[in-house]
Amino acid sequence: MTMKTIPPKKEIILSLEEIALQKDLVKKEIADQKKRVSAAAQRVAAPFIQKSERIGFFSRTLGTSITIMQGVFFGIKMLRKIRMFLK
Repeated sequence: MTMKTIPPKKEIILSLEEIALQKDLVKKEIADQKKRVSAAAQRVAAPFIQKSERIGFFSRTLGTSITIMQGVFFGIKMLRKIRMFLK
């Protein structure tokens, strides 16, 4: 049996400038990954967002139409009361 010898590790000495450059590179990579993750999340959630927007549109339209109808009914009631008062 032969033993494998492990080469001695070289000591890596980094200057502060090299550390700052590596830090900037890592920050850029993280920002790029965040953009890709958020874009992927938007693609996954897009069908649900579109449906919820449609539901929101219908509910807003329904709410507006109900408010208009309530206004019309209130106006009719007021006209009837005014007519009865004037008679």
